[in-house]
Amino acid sequence: MFLQDELQRPKSIKALTAGIDDPAAAKTMYTLAVAAITIDTEAERTWLDRLAEHLGFSREIQSFIEEQR
Repeated sequence: MFLQDELQRPKSIKALTAGIDDPAAAKTMYTLAVAAITIDTEAERTWLDRLAEHLGFSREIQSFIEEQR
């Protein structure tokens, strides 16, 4: 039930990234997001761009992580 409830009410990017100030934790979070999403729509691309921005990644770091997939 908990998981079903969470899926019905996704958290905002701000909520997801709150308190993440360790670069290793930020990288792990972004890596997991990239692994979970097939970037085949503009909405997915935009969401990942916003996530990377909130985590403090440059475009270069963001691209590097995505290429490791």
